[in-house]
Parts: sequence; structure tokens; C-alpha cells
Amino acid sequence: MGDAGKVVTSGGSGYSGGHMKFRCFLPLLVTAGAAQAAIVVSDDFSSGALNGGTGWTNSWTPTATSPSPPVVSSASELTTGSGNYLPVGPTSVTGNTTHAVARQFSSSVASSPYTVRFDWRMDTTLANFNTFNDRVHIGGSAGNVTSDATFSWLVGVAGADNGTTNVVPDGHWYVYDYTNNNGFSGANLVDTGITLTQNVVYSFVVNVNPAARNYTVNITGSDSSTYTSGDLDFRNQSTTPTNTLVFGSVTHATSDTTAFSFDNVTIDGVPEPSSMALLGVLGAMGMVRRRRD
Repeated sequence: MGDAGKVVTSGGSGYSGGHMKFRCFLPLLVTAGAAQAAIVVSDDFSSGALNGGTGWTNSWTPTATSPSPPVVSSASELTTGSGNYLPVGPTSVTGNTTHAVARQFSSSVASSPYTVRFDWRMDTTLANFNTFNDRVHIGGSAGNVTSDATFSWLVGVAGADNGTTNVVPDGHWYVYDYTNNNGFSGANLVDTGITLTQNVVYSFVVNVNPAARNYTVNITGSDSSTYTSGDLDFRNQSTTPTNTLVFGSVTHATSDTTAFSFDNVTIDGVPEPSSMALLGVLGAMGMVRRRRD
């Protein structure tokens, strides 16, 4: 297990020597290096559709238990000037039922280190968000939309403990850190100390390392709440790429309603091989030209 409990809060233009000059080539090297950490997947919902954005392999898809697909809105933007966003709910469902939306991106992106960013807001009252089965879950999955053992990284909130046998960070955002099993238990849920609050916008930055099977999380709330984790181990310790991004919640009773919104989803990753190959060709052309000069 990583250090989960700890809060972690040259000037020349080139070299000339002999007949080889690199002043033209170095900027291309810098460009190639920057391209290794580029936004390769995004959706700010400016298209007004569930299939907008870039880099995705499908549309935002609701769970079968959702009564109707979500609709992009601009009625209550998450931040001033941010425009469209995706609201999910409000909905009343049968007890202990998940409603969520999910979307896939390329498994090749999910196989190398990548960073997920998004803004998220709880839109409904938390008066009845008070049991173990009242939950919010956000994470990377191998295809499922419930917060089960197929998830790699996972952040969320549970309303209360499950009796005395499963003590969780009641009403606080948690981050998942694998201990000796991948169950949904208090032993695996690190308390961020940030209370889930209606209408507060939480900005997340999740740095995912598939090879090491770990991740880090930074949370910043519009109420000035902040949290930065150390290394956290995946819930799913297999090497299968978890390239489904899930935003979901669970309600425990038919009288409950839960609604949330999210926006400004981006994933920074390594560009497709064709893009990197182009940069390599441009770099080689730069060297050839300088040699001729």
C-alpha cells in the first residue's frame, strides 16, 4: 500500500560544433516532449450532445436503471462562463439502485500514464443521504458502472457506516487504497476530510499509473476545501486497462432523490503513434536541413 494517509500538499538556444548545428532541431525536440503529455480526450459539452467532445469511442451512456437519458444543460453552469454541463437526475429509483453515466476512451490511452480532470457538483439536498447505501462513486472501470472490484481508481462518498462492522468516512469524500483485499470496506477508504456539500463544485485531478497500478488524487472545492493524496493502490490489481470513465450514485430508498452534474472532462495522455511518428519525421527533416546548411 502506498503512503495514502499522508497529505502531500539552461538558457542557451542550442549548440554549435563542427558542421552540425542544433538550433533548428532543439525546438522540435521540445515540441515532441510536450506532445507526450497532451489532452487526448475531452468533453466540455459545448456540442450540446452526449456524443460530443474528442477522443472517445462511444457516447455518454446512462445505466439501464436510469429512467431517461441525461440532457446537456446550461441552466446552472458549474462555474461562471463555463456554459454547458451534464446533469444526471434528479431521479427516484427503487432502493439500493445505481444510476450513472459512463463513457469509454481508447484502451491504448489507458495503458500508459494519464491524468483525468473534471468538475463535479451535488445538486440535490443531502438530508436523506445518511445510510451506507447512499453513495457517490467516480472512477475508472473495465466496463461496469457500479463501484465494484473492476475499478482501478475510485473516489466517492458513503452516507454512513454499515453498522459497527464497516466503518467508513461518513459523508466525506474518500479515495480508495487497496490493502489486503479489494472489498468496499473502511480499511480501504482513506478519509479526505472534505464533507460532501450541496452546490459546492469540486475540481478533481487524478494521475493514473497503470504499470504501477496506483494513482494520486487532488481535490479542490469552491468552498476552499483541498486535499492531495499520496500514492494510492488500485482497487483492481490486474493489468487490464480500465478505460471506462464512470460518474454514478446510489440511493437506498424509493423516497430518495439524487442529482449531480459534471463538466470540463479532460484526459491527458500519450498521443496516438501516428502523431508521435510525425514529430519524429519533422525532427529528422530539421537535422538534414541544418547539415545541408
